Amino acid sequence: MGLNDFLLNYFDGRGVEEFSENVYLKDLLSSPNDFIQDEVLLSPIKALPSYQELKKEREEFYVLSEASHKLNREYIVTLRQWREFKRKDTVTPLARAQISTACSYVLRVERRRAEEGERRERQELGIDVSTGIKYAVFKGRVRVDKMRLNDFLAMELDGRGAVDANWDVLLRSFLRIPRSTFAVREYWAECRRPIVTIRWRGL
Repeated sequence: MGLNDFLLNYFDGRGVEEFSENVYLKDLLSSPNDFIQDEVLLSPIKALPSYQELKKEREEFYVLSEASHKLNREYIVTLRQWREFKRKDTVTPLARAQISTACSYVLRVERRRAEEGERRERQELGIDVSTGIKYAVFKGRVRVDKMRLNDFLAMELDGRGAVDANWDVLLRSFLRIPRSTFAVREYWAECRRPIVTIRWRGL
């Protein structure tokens, strides 16, 4: 919306200037005093919910734009690369939340499509109650045995519980021995540093 149209609609034309004809409301956000010198008029404009919303959107845009440039410098341009990116904590929380939400959504859609394909395949194969459990679990539905644990956690729990150390753990192996998988990862996370330090010292 143009600034003059906005002033005509909401303030009965007060503050309308000829040189403001090609100025948009979003331009007002960057430097309001350049376009409206009347502080009595400018204060209620700044208090309007629509102005506040535009200002918030603009700030979010700049935060997300900065995060996007930072990720481009790291050569992270796809959601798959984001999933494997080790330094997610360096990205601003707003951008991280939006990217992780998009990643979870894509994984859920992929899983839904795979489940529909498996359901059709099951109907064609004629899987019923007498079908073996192992076949039904690992062959008759989505191939959860080939899915990575972190992908499953991202899809089902929006990434809670996903750890960089588990990037290569398959869900199937985790379901078999969940405690030992985490115990080994925790052990190596705690003990690797002292071992490396001792070796470097030549002990």
